[in-house]
Amino acid sequence: MGLGLGALVSLLVAYLSCFKRSLIDDAFITLQYASTLRHHLHWGFFPGAVTNTATSPLNVVLTALFGVIAPDMVDAAIWLASAELLALAMLLGTLSRRIFGNLYFGVVAFLTTLANPLLMSTIGLEALLYITLMAATLCLLLLRRWPMLAVCLALLTLTRPDGILLFAVVLGLASPGREDTQAAARGAARQGAARQGVIAPSWWRGRLSLVLIYTLCLLPWYLFAWIHFGSLLPDTFFLKVGNPWNSLTFAHGFSLYLSRYPRETLLSLMLVPFIALWFLRGDRGLSQVSLLMRVLGVYAVVYYAGYALLGPGPYHWYYAPLVTVGAWMGALALASQYHPAAPFFRRVAWLAIPALAVLGMATHFVGAGAFPPTEAPIHTNWATHDQYEEIGLWLRERTAPTTKIRLQGEVGTLVYYSQRHLIEPFSCRGELEPVLRRFGARTGIVGMLMRFNFFWLGRQEPCGPFDEDLVGSPRPVDTAAIPGLVRSWRTSTKWIADGVVLFAHR
Repeated sequence: MGLGLGALVSLLVAYLSCFKRSLIDDAFITLQYASTLRHHLHWGFFPGAVTNTATSPLNVVLTALFGVIAPDMVDAAIWLASAELLALAMLLGTLSRRIFGNLYFGVVAFLTTLANPLLMSTIGLEALLYITLMAATLCLLLLRRWPMLAVCLALLTLTRPDGILLFAVVLGLASPGREDTQAAARGAARQGAARQGVIAPSWWRGRLSLVLIYTLCLLPWYLFAWIHFGSLLPDTFFLKVGNPWNSLTFAHGFSLYLSRYPRETLLSLMLVPFIALWFLRGDRGLSQVSLLMRVLGVYAVVYYAGYALLGPGPYHWYYAPLVTVGAWMGALALASQYHPAAPFFRRVAWLAIPALAVLGMATHFVGAGAFPPTEAPIHTNWATHDQYEEIGLWLRERTAPTTKIRLQGEVGTLVYYSQRHLIEPFSCRGELEPVLRRFGARTGIVGMLMRFNFFWLGRQEPCGPFDEDLVGSPRPVDTAAIPGLVRSWRTSTKWIADGVVLFAHR
């Protein structure tokens, strides 16, 4: 067993290391927070300055902890992702054995997760931690470990605030207390103790205990955030809610990525059509599968509706929970039809499905043009990791550590490699203050909630004055017309084919 786990860990690290040169820019925002926490014990983009644009506090803390033993934060992200996937493999295997008595569901769900182009495009962000905790939630739900389930759902919410949606779904569909009451009553009757006042928890008390444990687990972080950061919600919420890409919002995401990355998007969704098999099953007695299908299905609807209502831009990592839910529901439907004693060719056909997912991911490496690939399978970056690294290292060599550079463009990778004060709303809260104040000035119930949220928010220090400008453009620019231009870099990705980054003195 130990040898097998060791081999799996080695394979996971080797596989995920192939994506080291293609981490997306937003992953480096997380790595910058983790680096500041690791080296300065400070929560923020830069040491000594408070910012609140890290969406996932739990992911930042775990990445910083892995950064204590890893050579750098990129390796820390790879090692953490490997640990998460190892835990995911064990959780899916546990679910598979408990429900079906074999490992078919676990193998299909894990391999299609591992080979999912969209999920592999989120390494360094919180998506893998999020889906691992989703799997833990399903395990604890079937095992009826209610206190641990509440703790797990709290950790999911600390991974990303929308984890509260799965908590609400579980609270509504699960039955904490009902079956436990019946089982306790039967046991008491067998022991002759039913008339001696043996009372099991009621259904409503079970739900109340879930809510109480969940709330107590969240309270320390959210009290700290409310008072220290001046907001219960991360600033990214206010930056992105109702802020589409031109006219494109979350509701347009799947069609957008299908048009730009058709093969990768279809591979990410390859198990979704198999959900239909669940409705064709002959065995109607799979109550555990029915519970999981209901929880996952309702959660997917609530999640999609919530994001569509908030209207942020179609950032691809927002779809990671939906893609995962679709894959796991498809795998559950397949497993309900799979029988180890079935004819050989039918078993081969069923086993070929995860193999097709693996082969699909292999095409990404074959068609990347370089190994390891310099771009994620699905992304929206204006420059590749290598191009941003070159610019960042140039800035580190040629600018003073105290230089303040006004940035227009993507910030994560450039700040991570330059270690300079590149100023924009994600890195300096003074740039974001007008947005926060505008939310606080709303009227009605929303305004009241916003004023409560910002009760401790003080006046932010201005971010300037600035010494230089660093501007990214998604199209070519006439550099001769740029006053004070010092250096320009051409950039090119699958998303933005012909861009430029300009550095100029003020």
